[in-house]
Amino acid sequence: SQPRSMTIAPDGGSLYVVNYDSDAMSKIRTSDMQQIQRVPTGHHPIGITYDKVDHRVWVACYSGSLYVFDDAAP
Repeated sequence: SQPRSMTIAPDGGSLYVVNYDSDAMSKIRTSDMQQIQRVPTGHHPIGITYDKVDHRVWVACYSGSLYVFDDAAP
């Protein structure tokens, strides 16, 4: 609920979206725009970026907390 920010994997195969009201991040397969993964985050995630060197997704929350997730193939 209430998607705020998004980033895309370097290969273009996955889109990552933070869901502000749901306190979660969604991984979306770009070929058909289906959600393939959903992980909880801290309260009110607002920012997201993809680190292409380490293949990690960084999520910043409104409270000031930061979460780092390894990007794994579905």
